[in-house]
Amino acid sequence: MDAHTEKLTREFQEALKATVAAAVALQRAQDDFSTTPHYSVIENFAHEAGVQLSCLVQAQQAALVAAEAGTTAPCPECGKICQVTTKTRDVKSIDGDVELAEAKAYCSRCERSFFPSAG
Repeated sequence: MDAHTEKLTREFQEALKATVAAAVALQRAQDDFSTTPHYSVIENFAHEAGVQLSCLVQAQQAALVAAEAGTTAPCPECGKICQVTTKTRDVKSIDGDVELAEAKAYCSRCERSFFPSAG
């Protein structure tokens, strides 16, 4: 692993620890911990926190991918340079609803939409 990846890994681990501390505090504020809770209460809350993290990561990665497509792209059929816009749409991921951003272009010559990608 290179130095940059190691640094990002450390930052990610630190952010996760802070997120865990906030999640534990939130659950203790919401649920009754005056007696020992059934483990399923802890597990269900932790699982929901993981689902929320997954959906946020998916949305942010999709937004970055869409941004990398640029502002113009050649039509894959005729080669005309077309304007690229970013549209969002709701998708159902394995973890739930995610608002995904995607790059979309329209070629007036070919009368077709296409989804450009970076590179």
